[in-house]
Amino acid sequence: MKLRFKEYHPLCDAFFYILCIVFTAISRHPLTMVISLCASILFHIINRTEKMFSFFLKVILPIILITTFINLLFNHYGVTVLFSLRPGFNVTLEVVMQDILLCLCFASITLWFKAFSDSMGFRKLSFLFSGWLSSIGMILVLAMRFIPAYISHALLIGSSVRGEYMVYRAGDKSKRSLKERFHEGSSILASLFDWSLESSIETADSLNSRGFSLKGRTIYHDYSWTFRETICSISFTLILVLQIISLIHGSFDVRYNPVIKFPVTDVVSVSGFISFGVLVLIPSLIDAAGAIKWKRLMSRL
Repeated sequence: MKLRFKEYHPLCDAFFYILCIVFTAISRHPLTMVISLCASILFHIINRTEKMFSFFLKVILPIILITTFINLLFNHYGVTVLFSLRPGFNVTLEVVMQDILLCLCFASITLWFKAFSDSMGFRKLSFLFSGWLSSIGMILVLAMRFIPAYISHALLIGSSVRGEYMVYRAGDKSKRSLKERFHEGSSILASLFDWSLESSIETADSLNSRGFSLKGRTIYHDYSWTFRETICSISFTLILVLQIISLIHGSFDVRYNPVIKFPVTDVVSVSGFISFGVLVLIPSLIDAAGAIKWKRLMSRL
């Protein structure tokens, strides 16, 4: 029984994330950015993604602030001047709106990629790339696995090295000198480099023992295409057609230079916004309905 969207077939999941990320990236309308960001946050809240709030504060927010500052520092186009810091250094409404659009786009795409990494694991990516570009797929899978393992092992080595220094200094918690910190960092880097080489050799031997280099190699999977995936795929295809019509019509094209100019609101643009909202809300609706159904089943026990 498939109660969550990430339990669906990998082709269905990949189709959704490709549509969602691509249309979020190419749109220039603030409304689509707001819809995409709210839907991505709702998706993470329903799935109770761990450390999502801390990830937003530690990763997304600093990048947003830095890019906003740089954009305001070097871009001064637009005719609607909000205030001037000095002659020739104008902060305009057009630049501010462009910054807000870029921030919303970056935040929403980052959250969708995080949802993609949580939903599409090693087995799903291996299944998607098993028939074609298997080597590239394996490299992507190993990279996605190696980066978090590299970080966690670096933290483990760092904690052990700092413990050794505390024992050596008899529990002295005073500030360490620059030489001691440099020696600690070099020890961590050397140990991490040795571990990475050893891990890569073990991974290569494991791949060879499993016949990765042989021709005609197949991968076992237990994924099944059901009626649910068919309904979702048909819905995604219809939404794709509506989005393409809206893009050709120019419903998402907003001008920010020299003045802000929104496209005319008509039936095509309204259908484009509604279809995009339905697209990004489908996984949240599926997960919410699955959670309700699971609670009802558990209450009958």
